[in-house]
Amino acid sequence: MENVESTGQVLVALCALGIDPLTDQRFIKGGNTVIDGIMKYRRPDGGFIHSYTYDEENLSAKPDQSNSIASEQTLYALTAYYRYLVGYRSLYDFRPEMMTEFKEKIAQLNQDIIKLKNSGNQKISTIKLLFERYMAVPIEERCYVYSYKYLAEMMSDANLSNTSEYLAAAMNITEKGNGAVTDLFNTGSGNYEDYLFTDRDYQDYKSIPDHPSTAYYPQIIVLLGKISNAQNAEEYPGVKEDLEAKKDLCGSHTGKDRRPQ
Repeated sequence: MENVESTGQVLVALCALGIDPLTDQRFIKGGNTVIDGIMKYRRPDGGFIHSYTYDEENLSAKPDQSNSIASEQTLYALTAYYRYLVGYRSLYDFRPEMMTEFKEKIAQLNQDIIKLKNSGNQKISTIKLLFERYMAVPIEERCYVYSYKYLAEMMSDANLSNTSEYLAAAMNITEKGNGAVTDLFNTGSGNYEDYLFTDRDYQDYKSIPDHPSTAYYPQIIVLLGKISNAQNAEEYPGVKEDLEAKKDLCGSHTGKDRRPQ
């Protein structure tokens, strides 16, 4: 059965692989992209339906009414595409963003590999230099060298030894961390020179009770990310420390909730 959620998952996967669904002809059928396939489920109220076909296994999903689960999954699928467009980490990569300079080096490497692939003049010396640049990228970040496939093919055609490690071997290289809160619409990505903690943020902070339940955890994390990067943090003394304490309180509640009964 065709539905918006499965189409959204395709969009998330393409973005994680560095494939632009609006330009890659492999994923454009009859002039329609994956985005078109998602937007056809949009209702006049702005929400999304699960499917235009009645689903006997999903009785709460009406073919003529917006559905909360369908709308939520569409939101994060479109967020995945936005993150891809502006150069953020992929949707499920919860590490802090790369520094802008390092991100630009990876982007330039991707461009240079594609340029050599399309040049028709693939000199062995140039391939070797590109491979050296690839190997200089920390292994835990090489998944963002989306054009590596073409580099590996050129090396194979030139009978060059490929000594790169399997990326799966480095999946556990980041063993600690609580994820990262990224300002979705901060296209500076990693540049907080003009970021301010506002009076509205402070009011949101004041609305959190002294002993918050786990329902407040997302709000605490967002505000903690803001105050930690704000240039005017000194105007709100004690806020960061209090948020960190409340975050720990929520974490302890979460740990209790997860224990078997």
